[in-house]
Formats: sequence, structure tokens, C-alpha cells
Amino acid sequence: MVGGTGPHVLDRVIEYGDEWMAMNSPGGTSIRARLDDLARRAEIAGRTCPRVSVQIYGMPPADSAIERYITAGVDRIDFSLPHADLERTEAHMAVLGAAVLRWT
Repeated sequence: MVGGTGPHVLDRVIEYGDEWMAMNSPGGTSIRARLDDLARRAEIAGRTCPRVSVQIYGMPPADSAIERYITAGVDRIDFSLPHADLERTEAHMAVLGAAVLRWT
């Protein structure tokens, strides 16, 4: 797994990775455009396009953001849990669970 969002990350993904851990970069190139570029680079290199995952920190984004990731071709979305007491962690898990159920 190769992570990153910089200008040369897709070069490293094609060279070394089986998966790209894409990072959200508001105001940057869209994830859809980056995935299209990754697929093009993989084809030129004569290899299978690496899988793509996205990590989302904090509360889940709006459904429209999750839908954009899914539509773009993201294979996995990883959500984070807070470093908190049991009550807050369970509440956060309930919110994440509700968000994920809408997409299963």
C-alpha cells in the first residue's frame, strides 16, 4: 500500500504498490481524475490497476461525498474512531454504522 497525495504519488503507486491509499485534498484534483490517471498509468506500465482506498478522519462526510468516492471507483473507505472514552466511541460507531448501512 502506497499512501499520499503529492504530485509524484501515482508514479510510486505504479512502481511499488498494489493499492493506493488516496488522501482527500480539498481544492486539488478530483479523486475521479486521479483514478483515471492511475488507470492510464497502469495500462502504460502493462500492469493491473492498483486498488484504491480512502481514509476519512472524524465524522463521516455527507452521503454525496461517499457517493462520489464509490462512483469514482474507490475500492474501500476507511473511517476512523476517536481516541475517547467508551461512551463517546460507541456514539461515534453508531453514526458510522448508520452511514455505512446506507451503502450496503
